[in-house]
Amino acid sequence: MPPEFLRKGRFYEIFFVNFPKEAEIEEIIKVHIRKRHKTDWLEKIDIKKFIKKMEKKRFSGADVEAVVKEAVETAFVEKRNDVTTDDFLKMLKDFKTISETMKEEISTMEEKAKNMVLKPLIRVFKKYSL
Repeated sequence: MPPEFLRKGRFYEIFFVNFPKEAEIEEIIKVHIRKRHKTDWLEKIDIKKFIKKMEKKRFSGADVEAVVKEAVETAFVEKRNDVTTDDFLKMLKDFKTISETMKEEISTMEEKAKNMVLKPLIRVFKKYSL
């Protein structure tokens, strides 16, 4: 954005939202499993093992949602009611994250964000969460 758009007063505040960490990824997984009315899967899937495999790549929230969605759809197509940890791990093998496909652009944005001294959004959520 042009600098004149970024000055104080144009927007209430400008925040930088980076890729989610382990605890945040876990919550995103749970949200999208619940969204698909598959809460019983939460007891059957080793989410921690799944997240450990995800650490090698930087997953955005949308990437995490896409993996969950794909696992659910695969189970449906195969006429299965359950999804295993292995089903989720299989989804990761060929999955390309946005951090891989747009590596240079994301790196540039992260550098710009460091130089702009933006507030991390997490502080705002903690301040206003109930």
